[in-house]
Amino acid sequence: MWKMRNFSAEDVLALHPPDLRVAVALDATARINPNESNLVLVLEENGARQAYPFALQPASDAAAPDADHSWTIMQPTPASAARFAALQARLRGHVAQAKFAEFSWQGGLLGFGKGKSMPALLHLSVDLRLHAHDDWLPLLVDYPMRVNIDRH
Repeated sequence: MWKMRNFSAEDVLALHPPDLRVAVALDATARINPNESNLVLVLEENGARQAYPFALQPASDAAAPDADHSWTIMQPTPASAARFAALQARLRGHVAQAKFAEFSWQGGLLGFGKGKSMPALLHLSVDLRLHAHDDWLPLLVDYPMRVNIDRH
């Protein structure tokens, strides 16, 4: 899991969920399973932390952020995009009622299903594209990360 901290509640509200793309690049020998990957938004709502998971699936309609890495590009599943839009509508309703102070952005997590080949230490790059017309936003570039491998 990777925490998204430089992301605001306004960014969450501005997203168009079907356009969201997540690009992940690992070392050449490592593979992820996009069908077991998810994006989790974490909000504090009336003093209680709430996690909102959104399943991801492969996306084939987006060009890779660069040619220097082998990217896996993912997007929310249709059901997750609909749930994301419903969450945005609920948050917008609180904004309209001046109740947005009841919510605070706590961050997000990116989880991905490990493929069969995963080293104990890998280098991770993550980019986001928030709208279809936007450029990719690099969040992590060749970040060294230890991998917990469950051998059971």
